[in-house]
Amino acid sequence: MTGRFFGPKEANVVSVAIRSLARDEFDSFFRFLERCYGHSYGFFPRAYPDLYTPDVQSLDRFVVAVEDGAIVSHVGAFPMAVWAGPARISCCGIGGVATLPEARGKGHMTHLMSETLRRMRARGESLSILWGDRQRYGHFGYETCGLKTVLTLTLRSLSQSGVRAVAMQEVNPLDPKVVAHIQGLQGLAPFRVERPRLDLTLARQGVRAFVCDDGYLLARHESRDLEVQEVVSASGNEPGMLLGALQRSFGGRATIEVASMQDKAAQRLARGASGWRMAPQGMMRVVDWPLLASSLKAALEQNAAHVKPFSVSVGCEGEDGVEWATIQWNGESLEVSQGRRADETYKLGPGELAAHLFGGACGDDLGALSTLLPLAFHIPKLDDV
Repeated sequence: MTGRFFGPKEANVVSVAIRSLARDEFDSFFRFLERCYGHSYGFFPRAYPDLYTPDVQSLDRFVVAVEDGAIVSHVGAFPMAVWAGPARISCCGIGGVATLPEARGKGHMTHLMSETLRRMRARGESLSILWGDRQRYGHFGYETCGLKTVLTLTLRSLSQSGVRAVAMQEVNPLDPKVVAHIQGLQGLAPFRVERPRLDLTLARQGVRAFVCDDGYLLARHESRDLEVQEVVSASGNEPGMLLGALQRSFGGRATIEVASMQDKAAQRLARGASGWRMAPQGMMRVVDWPLLASSLKAALEQNAAHVKPFSVSVGCEGEDGVEWATIQWNGESLEVSQGRRADETYKLGPGELAAHLFGGACGDDLGALSTLLPLAFHIPKLDDV
């Protein structure tokens, strides 16, 4: 795809190619990113080996603007399947957004984001998430939303809650046996990100792995205190495992983010916490509303158990018009269908709709549908892009 447009301070037309990165461009591409971000040589494949490795990530995930044969701007679009309880959502994370200083103000990012969103829809990705400035990305339809609870647990709070430490062993996260152990248990977490290349995810900088026979704990950063990314226990003893990991690292406190206090594991951890705070997950926007609504059916139905029957049609305003999905609950089963089929209707932008679905600053509610919302959703920092 090639675009031609005027730069704001230029009288001449600028010819810009918007395309996928070529395999033989990776070396120059990394130098481009390092310059834009001010990072050290080789930072991106070191920090994100699961994302910035040519033989792992398909090239159409890297969308670049090229002027006179040189990369001047980039948007990375990285797939992730996220489990929100019983609902599996096909998402796309946005990262590595960068433009050379001398090429800014020419509209490259607008063209790249438009092309990236088009590719997401073509690949069947129904939701996009990024981590950035609300005003900057609000222009592209994103909104800050998604609620998470950040728990702080200390040796004292765990001890006073009667928690007994589980003997934890710190292991090499790159060991294939460790990878297999974690892979066999991670499906027990109801709010999680699928990791098709778990071995490379665990190779990210600063990952620490602690294991016992029936569980594992992942943390980040070289510190006695632990920034816990994930703790999974087949026997339901997450607090004991966390205390055991703290004792192993000679730490005094740990933090962990959880998606929902309705999650049994989160409730067990919260009982041993010294404090907590709320924070947003990131910035989200709906990419394909009918597809997303269908993906969310199981989670919506789970929340509808004690709600009176209703029928609501919700429209999402996009670049090509309004897409409608209808949610109907008859008291026993929930149905999701494409199109505007209910008398009660609501129409929202893609960011505002995401805020309603996953928690955020919303306008008016969505009638009876709002009684099923927001849905719990969580992407650990280990999986940031």
